[in-house]
Amino acid sequence: MVLYFLDSNSYAPPSVGGYAWIQHDQILWYRETARALREENGAPLPALAFFHIPLPEYEEVWATQPCRGHKNEPVCCPRLNTGFFAALWEEGDVMGTFVGHDHINDYEGTLYGIRLCYGRATGYQTYGQEGFLRGARIIRCREGERDFRTWLRLEDGSIVLHPPLHQPQGVREGRLKP
Repeated sequence: MVLYFLDSNSYAPPSVGGYAWIQHDQILWYRETARALREENGAPLPALAFFHIPLPEYEEVWATQPCRGHKNEPVCCPRLNTGFFAALWEEGDVMGTFVGHDHINDYEGTLYGIRLCYGRATGYQTYGQEGFLRGARIIRCREGERDFRTWLRLEDGSIVLHPPLHQPQGVREGRLKP
């Protein structure tokens, strides 16, 4: 299992505004690394990617696909889309991405075969929402399998295996793995 950790930076230049994005040199590094690992192993290795600021595709997955979990605030993603999601899809190794940033979102959904997952607000030095317990997203991978399971563990010790299903208008009910 390959784990990619990328710096999604912080704020965009004032001429763009909003939040920053994963830069083109980072995307190039990811592509070169994924290709080298694929060549070395004869096939893409199962991988997960972690970064702080969600990609614009997090808004798309909520709007177009069945998702599990809560969206209690807007997706605060970059205004510019640098194509990192397309690079993930083209290289074919990353099964899921994990982000934070939007503290009271914790949903997950699958877009073009890649699961897009929010964590859950863990700290107390930031905003939250009354009744929305802090917690963490747990990830379980098994050696030799191209799959993963994920669930939430909340601050009161409870485990959320089956969060509520969000069904975008006009989309038939689908199944997501917990």
